[in-house]
Amino acid sequence: MPRFGLRSLLLFMVLCTIPLTWWTWTTLETRRQTRVIERLLPYGAQAGWRNGRVVQLVFVGDAFQDRALSELGALPNLRRVVLLHTNINAGGLTALSKLPLEELRIMQAPALHPTSGDQDLGNSNSDKTVRWPATLQSLWLVEAQLQDADLIGLTKIPQLSSLSLIGSPITDAAVPTLAKLQQLQELFVGGTRLTAAGIAELKRELPKARLDQDRPVQLPAESRDDAFPPEE
Repeated sequence: MPRFGLRSLLLFMVLCTIPLTWWTWTTLETRRQTRVIERLLPYGAQAGWRNGRVVQLVFVGDAFQDRALSELGALPNLRRVVLLHTNINAGGLTALSKLPLEELRIMQAPALHPTSGDQDLGNSNSDKTVRWPATLQSLWLVEAQLQDADLIGLTKIPQLSSLSLIGSPITDAAVPTLAKLQQLQELFVGGTRLTAAGIAELKRELPKARLDQDRPVQLPAESRDDAFPPEE
C-alpha cells in the first residue's frame, strides 16, 4: 500500500478544505443578500440574481421610499438599478451616487427636484451640484423633473456612453454641459424643451454621438419585469 508522509497528508487536507470553505462562504453570502432583499420587498423591490448574487434591482410604484436605498450598499455585486413610477427625490440620488452602478434608469419620477432652479450653471463646484454614480455607463432620466443645473455632475462620469433625457424639461441652457460629454455614443432628447438651435449645436459639439430627438416617451425594453432573470 502507498505510504503518505505528514506533509502530503496536510496538503491533501488543505485541498479538501478549500472547496468546502468556498461553498460555505458562497451559501452564507447568498443568504445574507436574500435577507437584504426581503427587507426591500415592502418598498416595491424586485431583484435580479446571477450566481447567487443580486446584480440588478427594480423599484416600482408608490411604495418606494428613499430610505430603502440605504440598504443597497450591502449588495456589492449590484450594477443596475431601475426606478419606475417612484417618488425618488434628492435624498435618493445622494444614496445612489455612492454605489458602483453601471446602469441607472429613473422613469416617471414626478417628485424628482434635485436642485433649485437658480443654481449657477457655470459653477460646477457648487454644493448643490447633483452627484451621480461615477461608474455609470448608461443613464436614463425619463420624465424626471430635472433642472438644467442637475446635469453638471454628468461631466464627472468618464465612461458614460448612453444618456436619455426623454420628457425632461431641460432647455438650451444645458447645451454647454452636454457638449462636454464627448464620450457619449447616444443621446436621447425627445420631449425636452431644447429648441432647434440647441439641437443643432449639440450635433456640432457631439459629432460622434447618435442624437435622437424624435423617439417618443416609452419605457426601454430592458426596464420591464421580464428583462430580469429569476432568482437562482
